Amino acid sequence: MVRKYFKKKNEPGVSKETIKNAVSNVLQGAMSLRTAANTFDIKKSTLHDRVKKAKQQGALSDFGSESSKEESYGLSKYAARQVFSNTEEAELKITGSRPINRLIFTDENSVGAYAADRLYPKIKADLLSKMSLITVMNKTLDPSPYSARRTPINIISVQIIKPADVRPFPKAGARKTNRKSGLSKSRMYTSSLESPTVEELEKSRKLKLERIVTKKKIAVVKNKLGKATTTMNLNQKR
Repeated sequence: MVRKYFKKKNEPGVSKETIKNAVSNVLQGAMSLRTAANTFDIKKSTLHDRVKKAKQQGALSDFGSESSKEESYGLSKYAARQVFSNTEEAELKITGSRPINRLIFTDENSVGAYAADRLYPKIKADLLSKMSLITVMNKTLDPSPYSARRTPINIISVQIIKPADVRPFPKAGARKTNRKSGLSKSRMYTSSLESPTVEELEKSRKLKLERIVTKKKIAVVKNKLGKATTTMNLNQKR
């Protein structure tokens, strides 16, 4: 299959004034996008892009300025390239990151910068020398007739007395444990190695409980028998 390559023809471009008039008519609402494209013989896509850029700029006076020539009229194919998509720009506008909203940043966000905000040693020395001069001058000044000649009263610092200072808290005693049996080690009940030992412990506990119950029963029976024998002896004596 033979491929035919056609040379691209240089189509006559649209003047800046016609583009400006078309954009102004669309923005003012005099014409729709389609009618303006047909009237001024401009592609609908290019006119749509120019209108969008004019809306973003916000003023038609800056539409044909020297600084935004390449961005406005598309003289370079890389000038009008969009960095973020429309959805990304909308998300950035919602968060306030673009355009930068100064109200979302308070003084508290820059508090960490003041930690290293120190004066230079030269400025610090100058300030200290000035302060020392001021203090010396204040000391050598004569008292005015309106100032008191008495010695200043020493203000006694009031110390807050707490109950713990008067009567200290008693020391806590040792913890009492009511458990008679010793604490056993923690075991994994699901493991196959520990399961027989756990079963043996449970059996021994059950046997102990049974023995205690039987002993109590025997003691109750013995008490009943002892009472019965005493009553019989008393009856026989009578």
